[in-house]
Amino acid sequence: MAWVSTALSEMVSTELGAGQELRVVPAEDVSGRRNEVAWKGAGSLSKDTLEKLHQNLESDLVVLGSYATLGQGNNQRLRIDLGVQDTRSGELIAPIAETGATADLFDVVSRIGVRVRQQLRVPEMSPIEALEVRASTPSTLAATQLYAQGLEKLRVFDALGARDLLQKALALDPNYPLAHAALADAWSTSRPLYSPREE
Repeated sequence: MAWVSTALSEMVSTELGAGQELRVVPAEDVSGRRNEVAWKGAGSLSKDTLEKLHQNLESDLVVLGSYATLGQGNNQRLRIDLGVQDTRSGELIAPIAETGATADLFDVVSRIGVRVRQQLRVPEMSPIEALEVRASTPSTLAATQLYAQGLEKLRVFDALGARDLLQKALALDPNYPLAHAALADAWSTSRPLYSPREE
């Protein structure tokens, strides 16, 4: 279930970025800074770490979270704990916990997005924005898993491994726009810059 971490990060970013009330730092930029700070990915961060994130990413807020799986098989559930921390004051603004069936991951993340927006006093998404967010997510959990695993491969520069996983994701959901974009990145990264001439 390691893919859930990547999937949750992507989905929460999409939820919070809708409507452009919040500027969401691209995941690639965040990933590139993880080794530069004492990053645990859950709980709260030290003031020194928050100051570095504020300077390096120009971010006023950091979203931190963790998840746990409960049960097995068709009865498996997820508990997601999430918090928003102010990079200047260190204050933990919005501690949130949501639980739901793994199969209902999209709905669980949607509820989290609503609650974070309420805590930050950000306007709710309009019906059109909500439709756009839903259109940007895959239609099946299996496609979500393959997409997340593909992104993980891309972030460790395994473009060929990413390409295979993203192609499988698109086979399950040909209309998934983010998978198309990630696959284009994988193709451009795995393609040689030149071809040797044949003598």
